[in-house]
Amino acid sequence: MRQNSERVAWAVILSAFFAFCTLIVSIPLGLRWWLLNATADETILLSASGTVLVTRPGSNRAEANLTSIPVGSTIETKTDGQASLTFMATGGREVLGSVQIYGNSKVVVAQAASPRYGAGIQPHHVKLNLLYGRTRAIIGL
Repeated sequence: MRQNSERVAWAVILSAFFAFCTLIVSIPLGLRWWLLNATADETILLSASGTVLVTRPGSNRAEANLTSIPVGSTIETKTDGQASLTFMATGGREVLGSVQIYGNSKVVVAQAASPRYGAGIQPHHVKLNLLYGRTRAIIGL
């Protein structure tokens, strides 16, 4: 059984051409998608009065006197405490909003993301889970 070498050559050339065309189209489209949809965590500043405890993600130990907290943190205020969270855009130049946490409250910062690049089409997104107590949100200071 003998193979036709001309057919094999054409199959290799055509498959290489289709692979080339696929890469030429998919790489720029993938980069465009990344520029439009990439997000970065926002900076979250904490100012507290009274007893305010923060548990960072992956930790079982509550901490006090923190000024900046990561996404995924749990903020718990005692009866005499109040806290204010300020959400800043990734560059730290723009204040996006603020949340006042009153006494006897527990809040989990589930998500806080902004577009990574100026061309991004995703909105600023903040998600807080209020476990108990009360809060007040102010958007777009």
